[in-house]
Formats: sequence, C-alpha cells, structure tokens
Amino acid sequence: MVRRRGVARCCRRLDLDAPLVRLAEFDPRKYRLAELRFFGGLSLEEAGEALGISLATAERDWQAARAGMFKEMRGAQSHDA
Repeated sequence: MVRRRGVARCCRRLDLDAPLVRLAEFDPRKYRLAELRFFGGLSLEEAGEALGISLATAERDWQAARAGMFKEMRGAQSHDA
C-alpha cells in the first residue's frame, strides 16, 4: 500500500505539467511564481522578491495560480474517468 501511495504522489506531480503550461500561456508571472515555489523551493516572500513584487501580490498570485491549476487538474481527472 505504501508503494501505491508513492505512485499516486508521483502521478500527481506529473499531472502538474499541463496546468503549468496553460498557466504560462495565460499569466507568465503566475507561472514564474509557481515555478519558483514548486521547483525552486522558495517561500512566497523569497519568490515575490525574486519577481520584484510585494508579498501581498505574491500571496494573491499564488492563491490564483493554485486555484487555476487545481481546477485544470480536476477537469483532466473527470475526462480520464
């Protein structure tokens, strides 16, 4: 069962590809923020600083980016079922 759980986590990570591509096309700044958070391991404060935006803007962008990617992933799951 542990092995299966690991596979599910791996697949969830791979499922990020399409939503990230769409995010990059729709809003490059939010994509860059997500990239810095997911792959760079930066905090919101660090990512905001790297992008030259305030912490409040980084928080809003992060919330919007996550919501959009989650919606995209849920839509893809419903099509796969």
